Amino acid sequence: MVKLKDIFAGTQRTLTELIETGYIRATAHPEFPELEILNYSEKTAYEKNWNEFTLACRGLIWNKETGDIVARPFGKFFNLGDDLAPTLEELLERGGTVTNKFDGSLGI
Repeated sequence: MVKLKDIFAGTQRTLTELIETGYIRATAHPEFPELEILNYSEKTAYEKNWNEFTLACRGLIWNKETGDIVARPFGKFFNLGDDLAPTLEELLERGGTVTNKFDGSLGI
C-alpha cells in the first residue's frame, strides 16, 4: 500500500500547514472518520498557489491514521492558455492530444 509520505517528502507538516492556511480542504468521511478526502481550495486556484501538494490534492483519499492512500485521482491539469499550461506547440511536439474539456464531477 502506498503511503502519503512516499509521495511527498515532509508530508504531514506541509499538509497540515496547507490545510490550516486554507489551500487544501480535508473532509472526513461521515461513517469512517479515519478517511479524509483532500482537495485544493478555491483560494489555491484564485491565488495560483500550485505546488506538488495542491496539484495532487484533487480528490486524494487517505487514511489519516495509517497514512495509506486509499484512492489517487488524476493530478491537476490546466486548460490551454492557462499560465502553467504548455502551449499548443509544446503539446504537439510531445505528441500530446488536444481535446475539449467538459466541466463535471470526477468519481474516485
